[in-house]
Amino acid sequence: MQTIRDETLKYPTLETGGALFGWRDANQCVIACAGDPGPRARHRPYSFEADRRHNQSLINRIHQKSQGRYRFLGSWHSHPGTRITPSIRDSTTAQEIATEALVDLSEPLVLIISQARAAIPREDPAKVVCCCWWSQHLRRLAKADLRMTCVVDKWC
Repeated sequence: MQTIRDETLKYPTLETGGALFGWRDANQCVIACAGDPGPRARHRPYSFEADRRHNQSLINRIHQKSQGRYRFLGSWHSHPGTRITPSIRDSTTAQEIATEALVDLSEPLVLIISQARAAIPREDPAKVVCCCWWSQHLRRLAKADLRMTCVVDKWC
């Protein structure tokens, strides 16, 4: 969460984002770490384009360092102001990732953080972040519960 807040505060009026890493089982998805946007990312007021080469490098490095325990789970990005609900573009992007054979991620996570609320120290993560996942069954982003915990074996 700290990486996401720190990166969000670097771009107070523009969107930013990065990759999410961790693991998933039948009952839960654990986000162990978040990546930064990368040096060639494009930040705009209402959109964000990740540095793909940087993201692929992170995916490879974290997968190797964790000996395959951590994998790419989806992405996070910021929204200007206090809005944390997914946009139409967020849904479209999640659907594109879910159907991309090379990515092999049928239900990607999408974490959205409010830039305005990220600046409030010790703000409850539930008020700062919206966590969703692409549901193949529903064909839309579905809201997920977000619980904070500490991960000891961090390879990020």
